[in-house]
Amino acid sequence: MLLTIYSPIGTTLGRLYTDGDDVIFLNDFEGTVWRGKTTDFGMFTGPIPMLLVGLPPAGLESIAYGRAGIESVHLPDTDIRYDPAVYPPKKITIAHGQRQIEVEHLESFVDTATLRAPDVPSNYRCCVPPPL
Repeated sequence: MLLTIYSPIGTTLGRLYTDGDDVIFLNDFEGTVWRGKTTDFGMFTGPIPMLLVGLPPAGLESIAYGRAGIESVHLPDTDIRYDPAVYPPKKITIAHGQRQIEVEHLESFVDTATLRAPDVPSNYRCCVPPPL
C-alpha cells in the first residue's frame, strides 16, 4: 500500500509505504526517511492499514456498519470513526490515547501494476521516526 499525504495546497507532505511487515515513511516536508517493521510503527499496525482504506480486516468483530460503509471501529486502545459511513471513505478520525489523526481521502484507486518501494532522495536524513 502507498498512502500519500498532501497539504491543503496540494504539495506532498509525506508517503507511507507498506509491503507485508516492512514500512517506509518519507517525510517530504522535513526531508527525512524512516524504515522499519509495522510493529515499530506504533498505531499503524495490525488491522489499521486495511481500515485506512475502508476495508474490514478478516476476523475483526468490533466494526459498526452504516448503510454504505464502515461507521466506526473500536480496538482495545484505538477508536476509528468514518464521516460519513461510505466506501471509499471520505474522512477518517483515529484516536489513540491522547493522539488523534484525521485522514481525508481525496482519491482512491486500484492499480494492477506491481507497487515498488518509493525511491529515497539522496539528501533525505535517515532514521528519523515519523511524528505520529
